[in-house]
Amino acid sequence: MEKKLLTPNECVQIQKYGYILIFSVVMYFVYSCVLSLTPNDLAMEKEQNFPIVS
Repeated sequence: MEKKLLTPNECVQIQKYGYILIFSVVMYFVYSCVLSLTPNDLAMEKEQNFPIVS
């Protein structure tokens, strides 16, 4: 069986899918971290200038 080489367009499509998937996972993590905090926790974080995700 012969292996088929990917064309540049196919590589670009695979990379786009990968970038979207990575971005979605990271944003889900960030939103879940922010939504798990109470308003008091967010105010304390802002007051102490701590990044929520470091």
